[in-house]
Amino acid sequence: MDTPLVDKKTVRHWKVDVNHTSLHFCVGYIGLVEVRGHFTQYDGLVETEGDGFNSAKVTMLVKAESINTANAIRDNHLRSSDFFAVDKFPDITFVSSSFTSLGSDKYLLLGELSIKGISKEIGFHVLFKGFTKNIFGEQVAVFTAKSEINRLDFNLIWHPILENGFPVVSEKVLIDLIVELHQLE
Repeated sequence: MDTPLVDKKTVRHWKVDVNHTSLHFCVGYIGLVEVRGHFTQYDGLVETEGDGFNSAKVTMLVKAESINTANAIRDNHLRSSDFFAVDKFPDITFVSSSFTSLGSDKYLLLGELSIKGISKEIGFHVLFKGFTKNIFGEQVAVFTAKSEINRLDFNLIWHPILENGFPVVSEKVLIDLIVELHQLE
């Protein structure tokens, strides 16, 4: 008996290039200014089928202790139990549930973000910047992604209110990513 031909799409694996990727965030401070920061230790993998990224599977791991806002006192406070509690919860993770094309190189990435043992579904608006070869001849793909979360949803609870009614730190956190992926063999 003949085995029917199966149309298999090529599975590709991609690794986040930590030297050319940035994980930034921005949060309001005293109702009047913004504090910007980033994480310096992270890793991620993406699995795709076929030539594009539609239905890609994305996993990211971020070391919470690597938070950096260019202020050591503030960074240590962010590592404390008031915020990330890095001694108890060292990792921030994201696992995608869908990656859907919206047309014109735009995608919607949905998945589960876990911070301090609390998992919530969030979405990223993603823009595919393109494919190219780097100086080593390796195939790379570049994306930008933006999202917004409420930090209180993840038990990042320090929340004093000033006499003017503004919180010291806003609840809303904007996430802004630039991601370069390297195709693995």
